[in-house]
Amino acid sequence: MDSTLSNAVENFIRSIQIELNPSSTPEERQTAHIFCETFRTHEPISTVATVGIVLTTKLEVEVVFSGLRIIEDLTKYHWATLDCRDVIKNRLMYLLENGFLGLPNQPGFLKEALARTIVEIAKREWPQLWPDLVPSLFTLGKRSILAYIVLRRLFEDIALCQEEDSFSRKRELLQSLVAVSTETVPTLFELLGASLEECSINQTQINIAKCKMFFGSILPFIELAATDLFLERNRITLLFQLTRHLVFRSDAAECILQLLQRKDKREKAKVYVELMKDVNFGSLQEAIRQEGAEELHFIKQMSDVLSFIGSSCGKDRDSLTKFFSLCESMASKSAAAAVVGTAIAFHNFMKTTVDSKDKDCLKDESYSLIINSILNLMMKKLVSTPVPGEKDELGRLKHEFCTTLRLFSKVRPMYLFLSPWIISALNDPGTMEVIQWEALGSLIDNVTSTISHEEEEVVHLGLQHLEQSFIKYSSEEKTVLKSAILSTVSGLFIFLSLAKKKAAFTSETTNLMCSILKSLFHCFTYPESERLIRRHVASLFIKLAKDNGELFIEMFDSIHQETVNMKDKLNSMEYVSLIECLLITSNRWNDRTQQLVFIQSLIAPSEWQEIASICHSTTEFATLFTEEVFYQKRPVFLRNLSLLVALFNRVQFTTESQTSSDFAESLFNLIRPTFPVVLELTKTLHSLILDPATNFLLDMYPAERNSLLGFVDHSVEDSEPAPKSVKEKFQIFVRALEDSTYTILGGCGPKFGNKLYSIPHIVDAYLSYIGDSSAKMNDFQIRRFLKMVYRPFLQSCPFEYVETVMIPFIQQFGPFLLNRLVARWQSVDFDSMDDDNAPSEEAEIVENATLRLLTKEYFDLLLKLLEMSKSSDDIHRTFSFGGGMDLDDEMPQNGHGRPQQGSSSNEIGEVGKLLLNDVVCFQAIIHLCANALGWKFSQVNLKAARCLMLSMKFIGLYPDVVRGVFTVALKAVSAVKEVEMTFDPLFRILDVILSDYSSNDPSILELFKNWGASEEDVVRMLQMNKGNQSSIVKKRKEIIRNIVQRTNSSQDPRLKNQWLTQLPKLLIYNNEKASKKESASKEVDLRECRIRLLIAHVLGSNIAAIGKIIADN
Repeated sequence: MDSTLSNAVENFIRSIQIELNPSSTPEERQTAHIFCETFRTHEPISTVATVGIVLTTKLEVEVVFSGLRIIEDLTKYHWATLDCRDVIKNRLMYLLENGFLGLPNQPGFLKEALARTIVEIAKREWPQLWPDLVPSLFTLGKRSILAYIVLRRLFEDIALCQEEDSFSRKRELLQSLVAVSTETVPTLFELLGASLEECSINQTQINIAKCKMFFGSILPFIELAATDLFLERNRITLLFQLTRHLVFRSDAAECILQLLQRKDKREKAKVYVELMKDVNFGSLQEAIRQEGAEELHFIKQMSDVLSFIGSSCGKDRDSLTKFFSLCESMASKSAAAAVVGTAIAFHNFMKTTVDSKDKDCLKDESYSLIINSILNLMMKKLVSTPVPGEKDELGRLKHEFCTTLRLFSKVRPMYLFLSPWIISALNDPGTMEVIQWEALGSLIDNVTSTISHEEEEVVHLGLQHLEQSFIKYSSEEKTVLKSAILSTVSGLFIFLSLAKKKAAFTSETTNLMCSILKSLFHCFTYPESERLIRRHVASLFIKLAKDNGELFIEMFDSIHQETVNMKDKLNSMEYVSLIECLLITSNRWNDRTQQLVFIQSLIAPSEWQEIASICHSTTEFATLFTEEVFYQKRPVFLRNLSLLVALFNRVQFTTESQTSSDFAESLFNLIRPTFPVVLELTKTLHSLILDPATNFLLDMYPAERNSLLGFVDHSVEDSEPAPKSVKEKFQIFVRALEDSTYTILGGCGPKFGNKLYSIPHIVDAYLSYIGDSSAKMNDFQIRRFLKMVYRPFLQSCPFEYVETVMIPFIQQFGPFLLNRLVARWQSVDFDSMDDDNAPSEEAEIVENATLRLLTKEYFDLLLKLLEMSKSSDDIHRTFSFGGGMDLDDEMPQNGHGRPQQGSSSNEIGEVGKLLLNDVVCFQAIIHLCANALGWKFSQVNLKAARCLMLSMKFIGLYPDVVRGVFTVALKAVSAVKEVEMTFDPLFRILDVILSDYSSNDPSILELFKNWGASEEDVVRMLQMNKGNQSSIVKKRKEIIRNIVQRTNSSQDPRLKNQWLTQLPKLLIYNNEKASKKESASKEVDLRECRIRLLIAHVLGSNIAAIGKIIADN
C-alpha cells in the first residue's frame, strides 16, 4: 500500500475516532464528518474501495463497521464499475468463515452489517456470477451461524425485492430462488428439526434464536416454492405441532397462514386437507386453548386461519364440526381480540353459506347446541365491562356480531335466541351499564330487521317485550340509563308496525304506542343540562319514521300538532329533526298536493325576509356578533336553513312520471325565492375573511387540524365537553351556516336539474357569490365549497346545458385554480419561503395536507367531467341529496351527464370533447394536468396522466403543447420510484407521443436523446411503435426503464440536468375571450328574490298567487 493510500486510511480512522470521542468538540466532530463524507463522494471509486477493505482488517469495532458501510454503499451504487469485485467478495467471505479475528467483542450490529453487505453483492451477482453461493453458505453454516443469517437475509430480500430497480432483474432473482427451493427447503427443515431437538434439551436464547432464524429462512419460500415441498415427509405436520410451543407458535402460525393464502386454489385445497387431518387439527386446537407470551399476535393469526376454514368448510359434517369446535375454543378465551376473531370467522362463514346451497346445514338441529354456545360466548364478552385498552376491540365485536346475527336471521329465528337476554335485562335490578343496554339495542335492531309479520309467535313476544321495556324506561331515574334503555324501546317499536300488518292492532296496542310517543315528547321538557337524551330522542323520531312509515302515517297529525305546540321549547336541531320525521312520513302519501301544502307551511317568508335584510351586507351581518343579538337571531338562521336542508335530504321523488315532474317543478317554485338569499348569505360569510377581526370564523376546527396532523385525543371520549367560549360559539354558528348554504346550493343541481340550469346568469351567480373572496381563502376553505357546491353543480349539469353552464364556468374558475395550484405546488417543491417567514412545522404539515386534499378534489372533478357522456336514458334518477360529505366520498351520479361505464375506457366522453374544443377550457385543464405530472403526489399524478391520455387527440393539435407534455412526462418518469402503478401511466404518455407525433416533430426525438436515450434506444422504440401487442408494449416499457436507470445512476450531470433546463413552456392562450372571462363575474340582481319574499309574506305563501303575480310582471 503506497504512502498516499496509507495516509488516507490513517486520516479516515482518525476522523472516525474524533466523531465517536465524547470529549470532542462539536466543531471537531463536524470537521471529521465532512472529511469522511467528502472522501467517500469525491475520491476515485477504486481508492474508496481499497480504504474500505483495509478498514475491515483493523482491530476497532467502529473502524471495521465504517469499512463495511463503505463497501455496502459502493456495492449499491457503483458495483458494476468496480475493478476489485473479487477482492471484496473474498475478503467478506473470509470474515464470514473466520469471524472478526482479534476483536474480543463482536457486537450484533457488526455481524448484521457484514451479512447485509454480502447480500447486496449477491443480489447483483447470484446466480450467474456466483453460482456456488448458496451451497457455500450452507457449508459455512456448520462452522459459523453468521452464514445462516446471510442466507435468511438473502432469501427475504429476494422475496421482497424492494430495492431492485430493474423489473427483469427482479424476475430473474425470483426465478433463481424458485430453482434452488427443491434443495433448499428440505435442508432448512432438517436444520430446523435439529435445532428444535437441541432447543428441547437446552432451551437457551442462542438455540431459540437459531430456530427462529430457520423459520425466517423458510418463510420466503412459502409463496414461491411448490406446495408439495411442504407436504412431503410431514413437514407441515411439524409446523402444526410447533403451534403448541409457546416460543415458536407465532413463527409456525405465520408459515401455515402463508400456505393457506396461496393464490392457486388447488394449492390451497391441498393445505386445507392437511389442516383438517385429526393430528394437525388437534395441534391447532390445543394451541388455541393455551395462554402465553405473544398472545395477541398469535390470536390474530389464528383468527385468519379460522376465517379460512369458515369460508372453505362447506356442508361437510366433519369440517363443520371442527370449525365450530375451534370457534368455541377461541370465543372462550379472555382476550377481546380472540372473541373478535371468532366473530369475524363466523361472519365469513355466514357470508359464504347463508345464500348458497349449503345453507341447510345451519338448520341442522345437531349443530344448534354448539352454535348457541358460540353465540352466547360472543354475547357474554360483548356485554361485559370493558377492560382498559379493549374498547376499540369491543366496538369491532359489536359490528361483526350484529352482522352475523342479521345473516343468521335469514335461516333461523334469532329473536327467540335473544329473548332470554332481553327478559334478563328487563328484570335487571339496576346492575346493567350503559354499554350493555347499547349493545342490546344494536342486536335487537339487526335481528328485528328480518322479522316478518307472518311470524305470529315472535310478534306477540316482541310486543310483550316492548311493553316491559317501556315500563323499565319509565321507572328508570338516571337519564343516562334512560337514554340507553330508549334504544331498546326504539328497536322493539317495529313490532307495532308488524302487528298493524297482521291486523292485530288492539286498543291496548294503540294506547301503548301513544304512551311511548308521549313519553318521547316529554323528554324535550328536560333542562338543557340533559341535552344528550333530548338529542337522542330527536334522532330516534327520524329512525322510527324510517322503520315504521305506515304506522307513522296515522300518527302524522298528532306528531305535527305536538311539534307545533312545543316549538318554543325546542331548539333548532330538535325542531328540524321532528320536521324531518314528518317529511319522511309524507313521502309515503299518495297525494303530492297534500305533501306540497305541508312543505309550503314550513317556509316562513317573514323570517326569510329578516335573514335577507341581515345578510345583505357584512356590516349588517356583523351586528349578530354581540351576545344579545346573537342568541336572539341565531335560531332564525339555523331553523330556516336547516329546514331547507331537510327538504333536500328527506323529500324523495323520481322524474319518471308526469306527476313527479309536476311536483318537482312546484317544489322548485316554492323554494326558489329563498335561493338568492342563500347565495347572498354565502357571499357575506365568505367576506368575513377580509376583516382580521372576523377571519377566524372561517378557520378549521381544532379537531380537524389535529386530524390532519395525525393527533387523536382519546381523553375526551368519555368526558363532558368543555364549555364553549363566545368566540367558539360564533365560529360554530358560522360553520353551521356554511354547511347549510353549501348543501342547498350543491343540492339544487342533482335535485332539480333543468329547472336550475335554465335560470339566466346562473353561472355568474355561483361564481360571483360563492366564489367571492376566494383569492383570500386558504386551501381548506376553497376545498369545502369546491367539494360541496361546485362539484355536484357541474357533475349534475345536463348535456344540453354544457355550452351555456359548464364551459363558461370552467372558463372562469379553471384559470383561477390553475394559477393557484401551480404556485402552491411550486412553493412546496422548491421550498421557496424564506426561513424568517417560514411557517411552523405544524402549520406546514396542515398547509401541505389541505393542498393535497384540494388538488385531489379538483382532479377528481376534472376526470369525471372529461369522462361524462351524453346519454342518460338508462339512468333511474332518485333525488335525495345529503348534506356533509366525507373526505373521500364520490358524488352520486344523479345528473343527466354521467361518466361512461368503468374507469378504464380510453375514450373521452361527449362532455369532455366540448370542454377541450374551447381554447380557454383546454388551456386551463391541460396545462394543469401537465404540471401535475411532476408533483410529489402519486394519486394526482395518476389522475393527471389519465386526463392527458383521454385528451391526447386534442393535445396533438398544438405541437408546442405536445412538446411541453412530453418534457414534463420525461421529468416525472425520472423522479418516480419503480412502482408499476405510478410508472405505467407516465410510460403510456411518452409512448403515445413517441409513436404518434415524433415523425412530424423531430424536436421530440432530440428531447428524448437529451434526456439520456441513445441512438440505439431511439431506433428500437421507432421500430416497435407499430404494434400494440402486450409483448411489444412490455419491450418498449423496458427500454424506458433502462434509460431511467442509466440516467439516474450516471455521474455525468449533463444527462440528468441539461435537458431539464431547456424545457419549452406550455403556452397559455391569452386571447380576448380568456381575458374577459378571467375578470370578475357580474353579480346577479337579487331584487326578484325580495319581491317574491314580500309577496309571499303578504299573500300568506299562496303559491298559485305568487306565480301569477310574477308571470304578470
